[in-house]
Amino acid sequence: MKKILLIAIFSLSNLAFAKINIVVSIKPLHSIISNLTQGVAKPKLLLQNNQSAHHFHLSPKQISLISNADLIISLHPEFETGLAKSLRQIAQNKQIIINSATQHKRHSWLDIADMQALSKIISRKLRQIDPENSKIYQKNLQLTMQKLAKLKRENAEKLSNYQHSKVAIFSNAIAPFLLSNNLQSPITVTKTHNDRLSIYKISSAQQLMKKQKTSCLLSTIEIPQKRINTLTEIANINSARIDIIGTNVRQGAGQYFQLMRAIAGQVVQCLR
Repeated sequence: MKKILLIAIFSLSNLAFAKINIVVSIKPLHSIISNLTQGVAKPKLLLQNNQSAHHFHLSPKQISLISNADLIISLHPEFETGLAKSLRQIAQNKQIIINSATQHKRHSWLDIADMQALSKIISRKLRQIDPENSKIYQKNLQLTMQKLAKLKRENAEKLSNYQHSKVAIFSNAIAPFLLSNNLQSPITVTKTHNDRLSIYKISSAQQLMKKQKTSCLLSTIEIPQKRINTLTEIANINSARIDIIGTNVRQGAGQYFQLMRAIAGQVVQCLR
């Protein structure tokens, strides 16, 4: 399991937890934090459904949320690029940045083991900040860990019959999900979905997929279907465009679990 690095460790021991205003950048992380703070606090979600995590401009309301936050939890300023400027103006002791500098583009929430590690760290900090509610946080952690372990088992079981299947991915975005479920290292068309898809890249990917008898090409929803069709037209290859954030899944404590089950279902359907 890849270790999550938390940088900018915070100290809020002088604040009463009831007054702490927690802001979380994206839905999957917000869901995990909501499980850990249930019965004590309700974290606020910063990015809404119509905003890309990579390319967005903060509204006055969002800027106010950040300015008034006692704690901001995000993946990395180079992932949520629209946050970079605002986070530079916030004291480091009010921030938790989940990914390290070398892993800032890693979609950590797609690896359940990473979320298990994150849950333990966040829960420990919450108990330090608000010892009066320590028992609630401990209970919430136990329940969250049980739910995450169950989710991990369920997804592993769903995908266990496809560990030798040949899969391709348009970009590295979905790689953490595949690798954490012991699927084969995928053919990668391009590193990020923002890269230009040259004729050379298309031709190379097509030849490699054909040679390895790839059965499935996975992409995120940012990639137009027309571009996917260009890559799969040479052979009978299934494809799936996956919403890895869970845009249409209602925010809240259950969002992460619904999202991850949906992704597993889409991958299985594509590999059949």
